[in-house]
Amino acid sequence: MNPNRFKNLVEICHREWLSKSVGIPSSHKYGVDLLSDEIGIELKSRLRRRNKKNEVLQGNSRFAVHEYQVPGFPEEHPNVDLYWAFLFYDLGMSVDDVPPYYTPREIEPHISGREAWFFNWEWIDSFPVSYPKTGPYRYVGIKDFPEPSLCETLKVNEGRIYFNPESNLRKKLKI
Repeated sequence: MNPNRFKNLVEICHREWLSKSVGIPSSHKYGVDLLSDEIGIELKSRLRRRNKKNEVLQGNSRFAVHEYQVPGFPEEHPNVDLYWAFLFYDLGMSVDDVPPYYTPREIEPHISGREAWFFNWEWIDSFPVSYPKTGPYRYVGIKDFPEPSLCETLKVNEGRIYFNPESNLRKKLKI
């Protein structure tokens, strides 16, 4: 499957998974991915890269956050508490082997090992802005996340959710 098409389809899968896991509806429009009257969550996802021994490769574990989102989403949703969710996942086949006619419903059974870390919106401010040709971004890597043992961890829907100790999101969710 074309990698860009796959990315769009798998993001639908992840939004629906996270929505069911935390009880916040998917917004289904441009902007914050999950949105209620009180809470908004912007989701970034990354396929884990593995070597031939099935060991996770750390070299490709950074998320690109569009700089316009950092001030823009709070301006669009001034009465909503906003959070970041960074999600890693495994796929039971290579992206190249996903048939081009697959829909999110057909991709979902091949997804496993989801792990999502939640952070308060302001957490991203500690990362510098980079200016590649495609636009300004802030890059966040797994090395920037707290160890899972330091987080409140929930097992949900065949995955795990990690709440950063500094985040107040866990207290606001009804899960």
